[in-house]
Amino acid sequence: MDDVQALIDSVKTKARQYCGREAIDCDYNNNVRELRFSVREHLFGHLRDIVGGPNGRVITRGEQFHNIITQPPYLKRRVRGVDLADQIEIPFGLHLNVTDRGGGETPRWLIDPLECNQILDPRGRSLHTSGLSVDGNVAVNVIGRNLSEGTESFNYQLSRGGVDYIRACAPESVVEEIGTSAVLDYPVRTRLTSYAPQSSQAAMESIPAFFSRSGTFSACLNEPNSAGTIGGLCWQFFARDRSLSAPDWKLVVPLFVGGGATDTAWVLGEGVSNEERPIIEDIVLHFRYRSRPVEE
Repeated sequence: MDDVQALIDSVKTKARQYCGREAIDCDYNNNVRELRFSVREHLFGHLRDIVGGPNGRVITRGEQFHNIITQPPYLKRRVRGVDLADQIEIPFGLHLNVTDRGGGETPRWLIDPLECNQILDPRGRSLHTSGLSVDGNVAVNVIGRNLSEGTESFNYQLSRGGVDYIRACAPESVVEEIGTSAVLDYPVRTRLTSYAPQSSQAAMESIPAFFSRSGTFSACLNEPNSAGTIGGLCWQFFARDRSLSAPDWKLVVPLFVGGGATDTAWVLGEGVSNEERPIIEDIVLHFRYRSRPVEE
């Protein structure tokens, strides 16, 4: 135990020295932000209400979103363990560059360009004014109609690969294309995470692709949020100390496994009338992360 304490003291000393050398706020670990990511807005921003069918019924953007994610190619059949599983899979990326939203809209930053070193928050915290625990760094809020709040559950899993994107905190001379002049910019560096040396996968002759996958989490249904912040019991921990930005996030919603229905199979609306059919109008993810301000 004395050796462990000596190591902890050494790490704390190096952290203080690093803060002093870099002339940064040594309390930046407490600068926790929250990112709101709407799946419908960012992946299906082109959807518009349309009039369809013989009776001229209006099919809303939300209903179109539900129909899209509950059919192939988002509805997939996979082999999981020894069983076949039918599940919804929604891949998405959280990028540090400007996003072109299309449709003539002004490009927008998804992640604040005046901050750097965005890392998923690894620590527990209880900040909700109601006194409820909001420990965790990721939350999912399912928004829609006929979602049976209080009687049904919406379970999901998150996964991501081994790629982390990290924005540099200091401006550097960057050559964007060969043959062009260098420009001053905050370069985005790519870091790769892989299996630990003691892992059985790392000892294989052909090392499989690395990915992190969460356990089964419960989402909130129509949870109120204010200014992009969500509270309640929606928060879970996933991929602590990994970067916020990655190109290969995936939201997975298992519906049937081994021929049996999961607790979330009700979202398909089988056996209910059109008026009572559940409609998922959007899936909103919230990420809690810490960051530093860039040097100017």
